[in-house]
Amino acid sequence: MKRIFLLGAAIASLGLTACGSDSTTAAPSDPNCKAVPWANNVVPPCTVPVNFIVDDSANRVFKDGEAQWKGQFAYDVVTRVSFNDGNWGGPYAALYDDGPWSGYASGNTIKYGHEPAGAIAGDHVLGTTVFVYPPAAGGNSITYTYGLIDHAFGDGWIWQGPNGSFTVAAGATAPINATGLTLAPFGTTDVRLHLDTASLLPNTCTGTSCVPPPWDFAGGVKVKGSAWGWVEVATATVGTVHTFTLSDVAGTTKQLYHTGLTKTGDTPAFVFVFYAADGTTSKEYKVGTGGPPTNGVTAEIKPAAGAWTAATVTKQATGDLNTMITVP
Repeated sequence: MKRIFLLGAAIASLGLTACGSDSTTAAPSDPNCKAVPWANNVVPPCTVPVNFIVDDSANRVFKDGEAQWKGQFAYDVVTRVSFNDGNWGGPYAALYDDGPWSGYASGNTIKYGHEPAGAIAGDHVLGTTVFVYPPAAGGNSITYTYGLIDHAFGDGWIWQGPNGSFTVAAGATAPINATGLTLAPFGTTDVRLHLDTASLLPNTCTGTSCVPPPWDFAGGVKVKGSAWGWVEVATATVGTVHTFTLSDVAGTTKQLYHTGLTKTGDTPAFVFVFYAADGTTSKEYKVGTGGPPTNGVTAEIKPAAGAWTAATVTKQATGDLNTMITVP
């Protein structure tokens, strides 16, 4: 996909008019602004395009529809219009590598995709263009925050860093380019995590009425983490030790084909999850408000040409305070 968006000329040729909206959650009351089922390269009346891209050209693992742009908007797949939704309730906009919505020549035909104008189909740079109603002239602007999820594997959060955002000004008519994401190349360092259930921190918490039951892992122990899109993965058990090895599930031919090994500087965070005997009731290994304990948790790393060596397990300083390691 080209990084230069050519939407301005397309919009000008369509005579886009900002009708404005009195609501951030619904279409304007003006009947001339009613969105209709999507028609190739026709901007829905009274809307402005918002472009978003995710560069997967380094790893080339995502297919059409497998990543979704998640944020405080609800996407209508029929009209391609997104409405403001501060609850992040969805539906969300899927990402594609199928060429620009404005059309492109393919042999003797013109094809229409979902990506921003100027995109190149099949280049492993995924994208989508959604259309939003700007507030009426003189009204307050609207800021949308967002991130990215892996829709193929449980809608795990894969956005990196603070949430992205874009602002739609009152009476806006120009297209908006929302800040996208470049997915870093996979590394070559494997990670192994261990949990010894004989060394767990007791399941206690503060407060006079807080008396939780003992840890129940009769149905098994799983682990989820940032390095593999927060998908819960089963561990291997030997005695009281439950082990997860990243290379067992990561790779283009493996269970989690969107995931690769880690590299220097990565800080994979993770949480172990206990399952009761019924196989469905689960509880994360967390105590009180302090996040997952480090008690019973150890880790190892293995560079491509090296051996397994111990890695220090720490905790995130902010946010969910999850257990984590830093890959040297």
